[in-house]
Amino acid sequence: MSAHIEHFREDLFRVAADGRVRLLASRCADCGQVYFPRATICVACGGSDLADTEIGPDAELFSFSRVHMPTLNFKPPYLAGLGLVEGLRVFAPVIDVDQPAVGMKLELRALALGDGSRLGYAFYPWRTA
Repeated sequence: MSAHIEHFREDLFRVAADGRVRLLASRCADCGQVYFPRATICVACGGSDLADTEIGPDAELFSFSRVHMPTLNFKPPYLAGLGLVEGLRVFAPVIDVDQPAVGMKLELRALALGDGSRLGYAFYPWRTA
């Protein structure tokens, strides 16, 4: 029997069969503005007709920082990044990247957190398959 693994926040993302992450977002039917996390009111036009959509997994590194303070899930030093996912800025750890560079191609993938009982997402180097 396998251990139960839960998302650190249930309504934030889903993991596809290939391990890549799709972020659960909202798109305004009136103006097309996309929101992550999901929203109920469009700040751009004031519309309330927002539909659920998914974005990702492809991303581009917009900014990053090498973090030297420990967290519950990461020992220093580690990279924290701001990635552009379909034009939206998304914050996540950056994993398996030794030489980060603004503009580099990344993708969102699932990441086991803590003791492995919680699941999050992180940016990883982009792969074609």
